[in-house]
Amino acid sequence: MRLLLVAGRLDAAAAAVSAAEVAAQERPRLRALVAIAAADVALHRSDFAAAEARLLDALHFAGAAGADELAAEAARGLVDVVAVKRGDVAGGRLWARQLEMWWARLEAGPGDVRRAAIDGAHAQLELAAGDEAAAIARIYQALAIYGRGFGEHDGEVAALLIDLANLHARRGSHATAYAAYVRALAIHERLHGAGSTYAADVILVGSLDETLDDHAAAGQQFRRALATYESAYGRDHVEVGETWARVGRTELTRGDFPLQSRASRGRWRSRRSTLPDAGRCEEWRWGAWARRSWVAGC
Repeated sequence: MRLLLVAGRLDAAAAAVSAAEVAAQERPRLRALVAIAAADVALHRSDFAAAEARLLDALHFAGAAGADELAAEAARGLVDVVAVKRGDVAGGRLWARQLEMWWARLEAGPGDVRRAAIDGAHAQLELAAGDEAAAIARIYQALAIYGRGFGEHDGEVAALLIDLANLHARRGSHATAYAAYVRALAIHERLHGAGSTYAADVILVGSLDETLDDHAAAGQQFRRALATYESAYGRDHVEVGETWARVGRTELTRGDFPLQSRASRGRWRSRRSTLPDAGRCEEWRWGAWARRSWVAGC
């Protein structure tokens, strides 16, 4: 199911969850696992109310099965949904205390790799509360614990590295941010190959290149992402169109108008099937061609 999510196949992932729910009747532990998977699908769809409901289901089933580790995983998810997605920091802190309780029941000591989840949860809470320095400190603690257990081979490590890079980039520490993005990119490539998660990481690296005014490097990164998105989704998809926009913007900045024109045509292909939502319109409004072509959509 997670592979389907990584590939962006949300409908197929939801169908897999539904089939698993039928098979899991009368088996509380399995039902807890299925509920966590369903919450994952809901999160990918940005349906945070559904994600919260499924995580609460997972807690119920995990309690019935005596599966403390699954209860801890559900509590960790609730920190994210409640504090970060819903903006209720106080509620998120309550779930963080629940998370600590579950790991204490499991006798996860200070050096136990499972306790990295606590530091990761608190990092999200500090970030939601606006304390970036405290969030960075917590992320480094979690990375140190994960490093002892998994090294550079776990998706949680990659997610923490992305959060760390975003924070450093926002605070102007671009070299540190760049190094963290590249580490996360390497992990996702090893775990999932050149899929949509990999492409999203590549775009982050390219965006930082743009911030550093290295538009040639940014264009190379955006083209890597473009090839991956076209392979995953085909040419008529909004992610492809947005990435063409990024390619065209870098070429326009460099004064390479023939290449920018090709980027414009590529973006036009993707426009035929999917228009951007209102929040994305400003990103498309660079250059005379964009203003002409997107006026109907934006």
